[in-house]
Amino acid sequence: MKKLFNATFEQSLKLLDDPLVDYMIRDTSKRSLYNGEKKVLPVILFLMLVLFSYGIAILSRDSILQHNPASFLPIPSINFLPINLFWILNIIYLCSFIFFQTKSRFSNKLFIKLNNLNNYIILLVILMNLYFLTIFFKPLTLFGTLFLYLCVILVGYVLVISKFNALERLLFNSTSKLNKVDKKIEKLMDFILKCGGILIVIVGIWKFVFPDTGEVRNDIFGFIGIVFMWQLMNIGTIVAELYMFLPYLLHGYYKNKFPEEYRHLEGKTQLEWYGERYFNKHIKGTDREEK
Repeated sequence: MKKLFNATFEQSLKLLDDPLVDYMIRDTSKRSLYNGEKKVLPVILFLMLVLFSYGIAILSRDSILQHNPASFLPIPSINFLPINLFWILNIIYLCSFIFFQTKSRFSNKLFIKLNNLNNYIILLVILMNLYFLTIFFKPLTLFGTLFLYLCVILVGYVLVISKFNALERLLFNSTSKLNKVDKKIEKLMDFILKCGGILIVIVGIWKFVFPDTGEVRNDIFGFIGIVFMWQLMNIGTIVAELYMFLPYLLHGYYKNKFPEEYRHLEGKTQLEWYGERYFNKHIKGTDREEK
């Protein structure tokens, strides 16, 4: 993993050959949420995300205090998302937000804004997992819960190895391959994914034969369906992080690591690149200022 962050400037330029990186650069530069055209919009979005995440914590609490007696699920014995933990996680996010805001050395904050948004999405996924653990831990039991997360970890491991190897090949023209352990896990994953595909087909046929089953069912079938969607959410998050956000944010990391090289590449002045505040504080009147 460390190797991905040790490329030279010339090697980092190869990230621009990634179609998703190119798409993300063009897409984010047009959106007012990231380019600063509407400064109020990010604040509104952030407040909505906080309210939504707080609602998840309230649902987790009420699943115990106001349990529905007609529910198929038993009363949860453990609340994995108490309000105190909710605020602790949000404070941790706030610290990471301040850290990344102060570490950027160029005026274009697209990468920082997307990184902060991405971090809060990850926080939301963590909160959702804690909520699902609260309501499903008792019927799944400890072993069932561990099995579900083991499957997600195996999927994530294979995806991470595959994407990291792809990025290494892109940056360094390497020929990295999966070792024996990776190959065995990949075969296991192939089996799991095939079983998942069969399950999807069965669900599709069931929906076709019984079209009136779209509502959430309060029985064993509803229980299985929600648990299945829970794990799909986790795997989908891993895929999105690896294949959409990681290459783009890695490109932003190298723009921050080699600011002068990328500034010359884009043909911008020091004032345009670093912004007035950083330029006046760290560059103006020093040897770094261009004459």
